[in-house]
Amino acid sequence: MHGIIFSQLKTFVIEGHGDGLWKQICSGAGLPNKLYLATSVYPDDEITRLVASASQVLGAEVSVILEAFGKALVPGLLSVYGASLKPQWKTLDVLENVETTIHAVVRRRDPGATPPALESRRNGKREVEIVYRSQRKMCALARGIVLGIADHFKERVSLTEMTCMLRGGPSCRLVVVQTG
Repeated sequence: MHGIIFSQLKTFVIEGHGDGLWKQICSGAGLPNKLYLATSVYPDDEITRLVASASQVLGAEVSVILEAFGKALVPGLLSVYGASLKPQWKTLDVLENVETTIHAVVRRRDPGATPPALESRRNGKREVEIVYRSQRKMCALARGIVLGIADHFKERVSLTEMTCMLRGGPSCRLVVVQTG
């Protein structure tokens, strides 16, 4: 997984709970004193271990942590990749084009990076359907990112997960409707 996710996870934990909790999470994940650089790539199992440790330490479900983290991740991602977006775009436009813009830049900058495969389809002026596929099965992170993008543009959306890999589906299919 790309290092920006790890560095942003550290920032998310420290801003919300302090440096001591980050150290406790890293220790619980078997990764004490690990330094994550935003420009590097790290094994997927490390993010899984960190989130599992955070779940245990905070007493919250992994999906709850991932969704909250996804929302908090958006400003950092936009500061790095926002130049790839068209100025007139809003929430649904970004979601419709994330694979061909942001993910394309990630892959071009770092051939070792493996962002999830997304298929997005505009189903109307107020609706985008996203099919998420990743061996990581971090669909809760994707849901959080969707909500974070809507927050960034000060728009409201509803999000319905039609299928989920964690419930046996071949992919996660999210329907995002702009509600305000």
